[in-house]
Amino acid sequence: MRTSFGGRVMAALVGIVLLGQGITSYVVTDAARRSAVANTRHDLAVAAGVFDRFLASRGTRLAAAVRLLSGNAATIAPETFGAVVRQGQRMGATVTLLLGADGMPRASSGLATTPTAQVLAPLAPLLALATDEDPASGVLVLGGHAYHAVVVRLPVDGEGRWLVMGFEFGEALASEFKGIAMVDLTLLAGEGTAGSVAVGTLPAAGTSAVVGQLAALEPGAVTLLGSVRYFSLVHDTGHGLVAVLHRAEDQAFESVEELSRRLRNLTLGVLGVCVLVGMFVARGVTLPFQRLVDRARQFGVDYHDQTVRLDRRDEIGELTSTLDGMRRSISEREARLTHQASHDALTGLPNRTLATGRLRHALDAAGSGPEGTAAPVATLLVNVDRFREINDTLGHAVGDTVLQHVAQRLATTAGPADTVARLGADEFMVVAEGCTAERAEALAWQLIAAVGRPLQLHGMQLNLSASASVVVHPDHGQGAEDLLRRADIAMQAAKAGQLVVGVYQDGQDEGHLRRLTLATDLRQAITLGQLSCVYQPKGDLRSRNIAGVEALVRWNHPTLGAISPAEFIPLAEQNGQVRQFTQWMLLQVVRQLRDWMAAGLRIGVAVNVSALDLMDSALPQQVTGLLEEHGVPPVLLALEITESAVMRDTAYAVRVLEALRDAGIGLAIDDFGTGYSSLSQLQRLPVDELKIDRSFVIALDQPGADTTLVRSTIDLGHNMGLKVVAEGVETPRCLAVLRGLGCDQVQWYVLSPPLAAQELVAWLEARGAEVCAPSRPRLVANRAGETCRTRVLATRS
Repeated sequence: MRTSFGGRVMAALVGIVLLGQGITSYVVTDAARRSAVANTRHDLAVAAGVFDRFLASRGTRLAAAVRLLSGNAATIAPETFGAVVRQGQRMGATVTLLLGADGMPRASSGLATTPTAQVLAPLAPLLALATDEDPASGVLVLGGHAYHAVVVRLPVDGEGRWLVMGFEFGEALASEFKGIAMVDLTLLAGEGTAGSVAVGTLPAAGTSAVVGQLAALEPGAVTLLGSVRYFSLVHDTGHGLVAVLHRAEDQAFESVEELSRRLRNLTLGVLGVCVLVGMFVARGVTLPFQRLVDRARQFGVDYHDQTVRLDRRDEIGELTSTLDGMRRSISEREARLTHQASHDALTGLPNRTLATGRLRHALDAAGSGPEGTAAPVATLLVNVDRFREINDTLGHAVGDTVLQHVAQRLATTAGPADTVARLGADEFMVVAEGCTAERAEALAWQLIAAVGRPLQLHGMQLNLSASASVVVHPDHGQGAEDLLRRADIAMQAAKAGQLVVGVYQDGQDEGHLRRLTLATDLRQAITLGQLSCVYQPKGDLRSRNIAGVEALVRWNHPTLGAISPAEFIPLAEQNGQVRQFTQWMLLQVVRQLRDWMAAGLRIGVAVNVSALDLMDSALPQQVTGLLEEHGVPPVLLALEITESAVMRDTAYAVRVLEALRDAGIGLAIDDFGTGYSSLSQLQRLPVDELKIDRSFVIALDQPGADTTLVRSTIDLGHNMGLKVVAEGVETPRCLAVLRGLGCDQVQWYVLSPPLAAQELVAWLEARGAEVCAPSRPRLVANRAGETCRTRVLATRS
């Protein structure tokens, strides 16, 4: 619920008054209650002294009366005892005893039970205190009743030696004391703290409660006795009588309640005055604020053009000036934040969010009719080539400056109506409305030329280059998201094909989706058992025997069917899964070698390893451990490494290869001729074979083919002491050319397509081929001696 400012001012004033009065009332009332408790305790203590004096005075009075009653008689005979009893009754005595010198009764009156020695035992202390001159008095219990007893010793020990008169305690005595001390009294007499006799001024239930709670009664504490709460004080008179003094809680706090009523009346009066004053003050304060609220409400509707100002020179006027300054600051800050949210902080160009919004706006303006009727809108992506090298070599500060210059060149080259944006890192975007595919491609070349102009920076010249991709609405897509996604696909295709400008082609989207699907499913291909291993034979051109096989991986996708290794192996290298593939291949090959050895077939198998595998220092230990676990000699296994993988870090690769060579494992350079390696680097590599890439071999069967490069490679390998293997041999003519050039071994479909393990054995047996165990020309003699044939079939191929 909305509350006005005046109401809050009024509420604040009332709250302050109520809080102050409440604190005052609490403090005063608490002090009054404490004082009442202290006064009550004091009054009870004074009443205890009064009770002692009351008992003493009564005892003196009764003793004098009994002494006067006994007169100067030397003794009292039993026959005159009746007269004494009657005189005592007139004095208020309820019990009269005449005791002999032995302390036993000679005559008695008033006791409900026979005065035996046990009943009269409480009199012994008084008998000892009484003398001929002074009687003794005290409180005792005889026959279940409390008495104030007076003992007079007779001068002559005749029939009666002591005269005892008992004056019973009762409610009359307690009421008499209450009238004197103005407190309630409970008298307890007899053995034990609870007393055997109890009389007092409290109601019967209260007196019974005193007997039961005597030990719990504490000075200053309030105890419920019956149905009333009392302050109580337990006072032991020392004469066998306990007096419990009481004052009701209501009586003790009567003055406190009166004070509380007066304070409440005072609070109500002050509150009324406060309300009147508050209404006056609130009205004077809230009127200027109401005017300020009206101005501020206008400011809330449109703060850009509204000015908040009141012509006052007090705090409210200062507040209005402050609010107007805040309005200006908010407007300026909003403008900055809006610009920062939609522009790149480094280059000042629109960012991805703003550029995507402008692309959507351009597409809406172009129309959404059937394909071919909407106005064209071109979207171009421009990517600076090798920008990471600039950051790594020259530093990020230089890289930032380069990006700023590139952004300026793109903005200057693009049309004035085009949107040039930075999407992130080294990637820029251009949106050109009304631009056809031909004009967009021409614009892409202009942008690349602008980026490629030499850049003088910090005393050095930088020669930049860039790549671009082009998509055009409506030919390549309808929505902004589709266009941007296909522009990315076109950029990836351009870089993969080493093109400067890539225009999106139909089917690239499906290919991209296929790669995404394969990259996702590739992670589970091993665990789901979708991979298999096949083997392609290698033939020796001199002996025409089978010199070994190369193990190749195959992937049978559950929905896409057979996937070419050329398609999924690069994906595995990009995703970092190629090591898992290598480990799986090694395990399959070693197991197969073990099974072939058990069947009597001794044949060498080559396995491809990647650049990531070659950078793993644990590779030699892993391979040798796997061979030892399955009992396979290292000479039967060879590893093939691409030339480009070795060139990444030649020194490190040589150390790993030497460890493999020392373990007896064969090594080969695969796809030779595509890695741009130098002769000095090749000479350092501890390899046994050189495999010529199929791109140099496949055209040798053509009439007039140039064999110079292949001949040179074969001579180079032989001069370095290596066997040379030609890949991609598909025709007998190509086979004959290679035999004439002196090539050692060949591999590809001219011999056989890749075969499963069982198919390979059947193929060998069907051809009756001899299988030669692998040899290691660079190994020591005991290893080189393992070059004998391990299985001879019927005929040679």
